[in-house]
Amino acid sequence: MGFLLRRTSKSVLMVQPELTDRAGATNGRFPLAPAGAGAVEDFRSSLARDHIEGQVGAAEARASRRSFLVRATGFAAAGVAGGALGPLVGGNDASVATGRVPLATAELTAEFAPFTGAVLSALLNGVDPRNSVGANTAALNELHASAAALGASIALPPGEILVGALKLQAPMFGASRTRTMLVASGTVTFGASDVELASLTVRSSCSSALEAANVSGVSLQDLNVEFEDSVTTSWLAINSYGVSRLRVIGCRFRTGGIQLSRCDDFLIDGNYWDCEYKNSNEPCHISGQSSGQFVNNTVCRTATDAVDLYSSGHYCVISNNRFLGLRGACGIECKVTMSNNLGNTSGPGNVVDGTIIANNVLRDFSPPATSTRVGIYAEYVDNRAVPMFSVTETNRAIIITGNVIEDMNVSNPPSGIIASYWGIAFTGHNGLITNNVIRRVRSWNSARPIGIRLAQPTGSKCVGVRVAGNVISGIENSVGIEVGSLERCQIDDNIIRQDDANGIATKIGVSLAAGAKVEDSSISGNVFELSSAASFGIRTLSSTALLSKTRVHGNTFRDCGVSVLVAQKCSFIGNIMDNSTNSEPFTVGVAGAACRGNLYSGNHVTMSGDYALCLIDHDGFVVTANTFDNTARALLLSGSTRNGIVDSNISLTQRLGREFPQYSGVNSTNQATISVGLNKVLV
Repeated sequence: MGFLLRRTSKSVLMVQPELTDRAGATNGRFPLAPAGAGAVEDFRSSLARDHIEGQVGAAEARASRRSFLVRATGFAAAGVAGGALGPLVGGNDASVATGRVPLATAELTAEFAPFTGAVLSALLNGVDPRNSVGANTAALNELHASAAALGASIALPPGEILVGALKLQAPMFGASRTRTMLVASGTVTFGASDVELASLTVRSSCSSALEAANVSGVSLQDLNVEFEDSVTTSWLAINSYGVSRLRVIGCRFRTGGIQLSRCDDFLIDGNYWDCEYKNSNEPCHISGQSSGQFVNNTVCRTATDAVDLYSSGHYCVISNNRFLGLRGACGIECKVTMSNNLGNTSGPGNVVDGTIIANNVLRDFSPPATSTRVGIYAEYVDNRAVPMFSVTETNRAIIITGNVIEDMNVSNPPSGIIASYWGIAFTGHNGLITNNVIRRVRSWNSARPIGIRLAQPTGSKCVGVRVAGNVISGIENSVGIEVGSLERCQIDDNIIRQDDANGIATKIGVSLAAGAKVEDSSISGNVFELSSAASFGIRTLSSTALLSKTRVHGNTFRDCGVSVLVAQKCSFIGNIMDNSTNSEPFTVGVAGAACRGNLYSGNHVTMSGDYALCLIDHDGFVVTANTFDNTARALLLSGSTRNGIVDSNISLTQRLGREFPQYSGVNSTNQATISVGLNKVLV
């Protein structure tokens, strides 16, 4: 490949790779200059020595993929005549004179239009590590205006370059992020679309290091962004508003975060944050109808939320990230917040919708103060003067899957700090919480940890949500899944148990909070292995909680009981309870609160306590085809229980009497309404 040379009316030499084959076919743009092959090769050798190796550096590899490369823009040539290349101003060769001819944007625009893709040397256009802030700032801003007109890029030299406020209008890159540093006393602003900043360090003394607004195609790659110690306000590495197609790839941030507002199709990929410095801002704050991807990043030692989708995040993907050493309130926050302030509220067009949070690692949580903290916080918060919950306002179509959330509050915090950690907190509709691993959550100083918390705000509920396939272990002395009100939801095929590595036991599998109403739902196929005194696979906290028209099918309860205080029109089918070390029975009902229309069938209960299945204040029930083993009393009916069918059950090794069922406090009138069929009792 040869070079095509062109001299302009301003004696500015442009050098372009010859787009021909060796046979000599022209590219149709410019003929070969009369300088001759020898002069061209001499120039190319000088160019490689003086600019590629010494000043452009890594720019060569980056620019080599461009269609047109300009390596000598900014040089004045004495002339190209008689087959010889004249002296070039600004070069290092012995035959080259000194001095520089600045670019004139207006004059060059039309002349150099064919040279889109050029690379301009900043060093040869007045930018020098030895220059003052003012000189470098003026030179760079002038060069950006010229490069934008030419469709060219800018190559920065190695060294620390002092600058003030810059307006980037063209792609700019350094020798590498460890060799080129912009020491910026002013904000660096992206003033045009399709601008790339790459392969350098930005060290800022401003609260916002880089800013972009109402542009598109902004790209930051292979950057270090850090701050001077003089910065004392909240730090933002990148502050962006109304930016479409923002790309932040392979960068390293020392403290500063990224703020995205009304940014469409963003990609934050493969970056690293070290946030353990004063006044650290959120690594990524997403708001104002922004949409995009936060993927493959590593975030360390946060003092705030690691990623905050603030009342916004439709069709965002947060995946394959590592969040390590979390000290803030949340790892990932995507809550809906309703407010009377119309400028700061969720609502139509400003929602968390279709968001995917997948395959992230969140670990090593420790609290700086007494508080409640959450791994993934996808809640509904109504701050209006008069709360008015609506399902349609909640998170919708969110998928939380494949995440590992572990090591919360592992060490006893100092000064009696009480930190209650929750793995996932969620209120929404038509969503999935599946295949997550939540483990090792400690309860120092009487803290109350929870694995997954659903629909807990007063008056809220989840509708059409599936919680399935999660493994929750070591939620110390507390709850695996705690629920508020649910409609048409599934809590299926989860494993809730102790942590084998350190023996930390979970006490409650699924707990219905006071006032909860679980309706038309399913709690099925779960494994509860709790292994602690007074532990329950399923429990309701008070008689104000209702289980209604819900299937409790195919669960395995090991070393734990069941305590449901109020259940109506529910079916308990095919469950296996092996509670040979825990005296808590399978109990449904409480005195004074009627349980109506329940079915108990095909269950197998092994119980070392006083009784296996205890039904209290039941009206209209069926107990059939159950097997009871190693019990004192297999079936105990208590209180105002009436209008039932008890048939085709078997009790193996019943220790106290041969009666089936046995009664406690059921008067003769109510006993007469209970049909007892053929049941078999072995003593």
